[in-house]
Amino acid sequence: GAGCPGPPDSCTPPWVVVTNYIMLSIYTAEVSLRLYVYRMPFFRSKWNMLDFSIVTCGLLSIVLDDVEVIKRVNVLRLLRGARGISVP
Repeated sequence: GAGCPGPPDSCTPPWVVVTNYIMLSIYTAEVSLRLYVYRMPFFRSKWNMLDFSIVTCGLLSIVLDDVEVIKRVNVLRLLRGARGISVP
């Protein structure tokens, strides 16, 4: 941010970080269960693919937190996945 010295992530309030971890944990469990139940047909749904991409990018951003370039690539992956969604 404008009034934030250092990298933008250093000024993120702790409650936002904790909430992010909680929500990512819930969505990871949900996608994992759906993947377990549906197996390969899971990947036939564009909505499932979008959810899978979002969770994967979230997990990658935590694992590779120090690599800023990876975060930008994750955003591009999300946009690429969202391109296939049609709105009626």
